[in-house]
Amino acid sequence: MSKWWDAIVIGAGPAGASCAVWLKQLGLTVLLVESAPEPGGLLRTNSYLDVWTVTSPDQTGQDMARHLARQIQNAGLELRCETKVLKVDSDARDKQGESGFTVTLCCASSDCAGPDGLQDRVGGAHSAYAEYARHVVIASGVRARSPAGIEGAAPAGILVGPGQQVMQYPFQGLSVAVLGGGDNAFENYLYARDQGARNVKLFARTVRAQQQFVNQVPAGDVVAGDIDLDTQARTVNGEPFDCILVFYGWEPCADYIGALPVQRDSRGFIHVSPETTETSVPGLYAIGEVTQRTHPCVPTAMADGVIAAKAIERRISQGNFISNAEVQGS
Repeated sequence: MSKWWDAIVIGAGPAGASCAVWLKQLGLTVLLVESAPEPGGLLRTNSYLDVWTVTSPDQTGQDMARHLARQIQNAGLELRCETKVLKVDSDARDKQGESGFTVTLCCASSDCAGPDGLQDRVGGAHSAYAEYARHVVIASGVRARSPAGIEGAAPAGILVGPGQQVMQYPFQGLSVAVLGGGDNAFENYLYARDQGARNVKLFARTVRAQQQFVNQVPAGDVVAGDIDLDTQARTVNGEPFDCILVFYGWEPCADYIGALPVQRDSRGFIHVSPETTETSVPGLYAIGEVTQRTHPCVPTAMADGVIAAKAIERRISQGNFISNAEVQGS
């Protein structure tokens, strides 16, 4: 069995990076894994100025992602990018008989089929391998929720969720439909319009966006009620469009814990203790947007990371666990 970590943090966005840095500064051993080529989470594709975070004036999300990566490096953390988590099991036991977690990983760019048949691959010729930890922190964030009928990549002309794909799209002269009633939908209506779209319509079952955004969209461009989307014909309620932007909210990226009895809400977001961020599985924590317990933004994500790190430190000190840092130093 390979070394034991005090904690493995899954996801190197603001929540995961904050947690990992604090764990390291508290003297614990921590492995930080990230499926993307670089840390930063959704910040990596956000080129808008962040006007909400008071400690980051005149910085875009991408600027903040670069600062986050530098802080990870300055802390001396072990960071493994392009690393996919296949499965988390609560079946591990260390030499003292203490319980922990087996986290099965592989290179994100390799042909990993998932947990089926995984046992044969671990330690074999394939790229899957196991790491062991007394605690695991789920900080893998969210992905844009796709409309019914789209599995995998969306058809041409259908853009799901915000980010670089929208900002790089050539809207000039196109007819554009925007689906969704939240802030993202209204903000991206304004973006497509400002980029020279010929006409833009916004379709929403209900309008939930901030009034400041709603006020900027002409009432005649908002169609409220049921939405009949045909992704192949690229039509909305029978009307054809050159491009359709879909903003149906978010879903948690935590498929790898499917075998664990983790309590979730009806949308799949993870229930945690507000005082510790611990889930219904002892030693397993969830922070950031996978919980949807606070308003999703950089400061609340980083605060979650601090809460989890301090809770893990207390659990080790009060539960008479031996930190792996102490074992290595003895």
